[in-house]
Amino acid sequence: MTNVQQPLRWAVVGTGGVSEYFVSDLNTVEGSVPVAIVSRDAARGREFADRYSVASSYEFSDALSDESVDVIYIATPMATHYTMAAAALKAGKHVVVEKPIAMNADEARELFSIARKEDRFLTEAMWMMFNPIFHAVLAAVNAGGIGHLRSIRASFGLPFPKDDGSRRDAVFGGSALLDQGIYAVSLVRALMGDPERVHVSGDAQGGVDLTHWITLEFSDGRFAQIAGSMQEYTDPSASINGTGGWISVDQPFWAAAGFTVRSGDIASAFTQPVRTERPADGFGYSPMIRAIGDAINAGDRYCKEHSPDDTVAVIELLERMRAKILNQASRSRAAVGRD
Repeated sequence: MTNVQQPLRWAVVGTGGVSEYFVSDLNTVEGSVPVAIVSRDAARGREFADRYSVASSYEFSDALSDESVDVIYIATPMATHYTMAAAALKAGKHVVVEKPIAMNADEARELFSIARKEDRFLTEAMWMMFNPIFHAVLAAVNAGGIGHLRSIRASFGLPFPKDDGSRRDAVFGGSALLDQGIYAVSLVRALMGDPERVHVSGDAQGGVDLTHWITLEFSDGRFAQIAGSMQEYTDPSASINGTGGWISVDQPFWAAAGFTVRSGDIASAFTQPVRTERPADGFGYSPMIRAIGDAINAGDRYCKEHSPDDTVAVIELLERMRAKILNQASRSRAAVGRD
């Protein structure tokens, strides 16, 4: 007799745009099914659930006690991630938290500690780390397709509306670095490891870092330059450069559907590009949802594509960078006040 694997049953916390994309893809991935939408607004939660054919809608406390829920996905404002994830783990649920998993490295470490104690699965929903194009880029670099890696450039800047929810609210954890810069830092670290020196500049207002331009320096003169903003556009592509060529990753680089390798002698680099593309897989969350399902069904407690150590290391870098920007802004305001 063949054992049939029961589908993982998900409760989705939050009804914003990210949750809409996530639930849409969740509905198409075999072995996973959304069974509940969690919202503080009962009417909004019910409307969302009906729109995506989800049976239940209720408040967060109900998800914790609902025995029909296996996995809780948290897509609420960043400042709420730690508290909600900790509660869900302690309630015996597997947990997937939208990036960033927490506001600082100590909170991230504590969440993984709770997950180990409770023997529950926990991962940060960092969809870029599961994107087939991201893995193809890593493979191309590691195979020596552009010679020795020397530099990286990646940016993510969009002029988000000023009334765009919690994005500009310090109470809810608003931060361009934590929300946008996390992609560039994760890309750089996946290819180059941890930097030796970091030079940080940026703008902040009301306790929210709004823009950043950062140089990360590594051994042997290698470096990466990243930029981000919620105020203006900065080209949302990435370039990975080596002694034998370069890779141009399509925009948006964190969810790219293709990249181009230019390599060889100078003439060949300009005239013989090699193109790699992958067809869109839903809204881009499907590869991550499949990987999470496979890991949980195998009894794993995190995804190999995005380990706890890597998650914490990126948050630690972001925390240091963000502190510098906020401190710089505070000193600037103090200097103006003395004039």
